[in-house]
Amino acid sequence: MSPNSLARPFLTNTRATSRDVQQGHQLAKIALNLFDTLVPQFLRSFDDPLLAQHSAWGWLCEWFSQCYKINLPFAFGSVAWPAVLRELFRIAREVPRRARRFSSAVILDVTFLGLAAHGARDH
Repeated sequence: MSPNSLARPFLTNTRATSRDVQQGHQLAKIALNLFDTLVPQFLRSFDDPLLAQHSAWGWLCEWFSQCYKINLPFAFGSVAWPAVLRELFRIAREVPRRARRFSSAVILDVTFLGLAAHGARDH
């Protein structure tokens, strides 16, 4: 077993392998990653070579896969939004204001820290 094979699991993290991690402008990267997380790729400029496929069906499958994998609003699926919104309204009526504020702060903090920990912009 070579030393490189032992280190491979640790080098798959983008924080360790990204080339522009140490080049500064971390706040700009966080803002751009937040934008890319919230705005679907079909509403912004997107790197089409990421979707390169040999067939039209493969391209379409990859296009939808990118929608659901890297975009927070679509992460719930295309038809689950009514259930998510219903639950949010139900919780807003039933849960005390202090608990809602705490839960909202935790969700926003986890989202922000997840984007901040990512070393490079992820389109």
